[in-house]
Amino acid sequence: RGVGYMKSILITGGACAGKTTSLEMIKNYLSAKGYKVIVIDEVPTNLIKTGIAYEKIGKLEFIELIIKTQINNEKEIFEKYDNEKNTIVIFDGSPLDSLKFITENELENILKKHGMSIDKIVTKYDAIIFLQTIAKKYPELYSNDNNIARLPDINLAIERNDRLEKYYNKYRKISVIECENDINIKNNNIKKAIETL
Repeated sequence: RGVGYMKSILITGGACAGKTTSLEMIKNYLSAKGYKVIVIDEVPTNLIKTGIAYEKIGKLEFIELIIKTQINNEKEIFEKYDNEKNTIVIFDGSPLDSLKFITENELENILKKHGMSIDKIVTKYDAIIFLQTIAKKYPELYSNDNNIARLPDINLAIERNDRLEKYYNKYRKISVIECENDINIKNNNIKKAIETL
């Protein structure tokens, strides 16, 4: 994509308190700079809220449904906005986030069925913001009260965060943001990361 045309930002990471607030802040921050900003909602949470869960259809089937939906959403968005000037699309999560739950081989097999690969997906994003789980720095603040899709097990939340972060760190266009108990500090760190990326 040429200079001035659509750019894409992936917001991903562990179970991080305040991600919804961060997404709203990013949207407002970029909108104030004159960009048209589109936010694509997180797929797993939306599916769970509609009553679709892995307990009902099976773990791999549920994850494949998530990935298929994400791939289709991204395809539609890129086709619709790819040539629009001064447009930024923010994706809340990607198919790679499934690496928190399945192996790399399992993910590659699912992606292959849908004509995709891990590298194809990652190279689509112009920037990746990885929000670390608050469980790492402030375990006392970790809770799944405001998100039924979030893990109740704090140790497992940290383990999955670290697994995903290790994988995303292979790519240069990533910025890792630690969760903070002061939302203003975290928001300023996110703004700096966006400007740098």
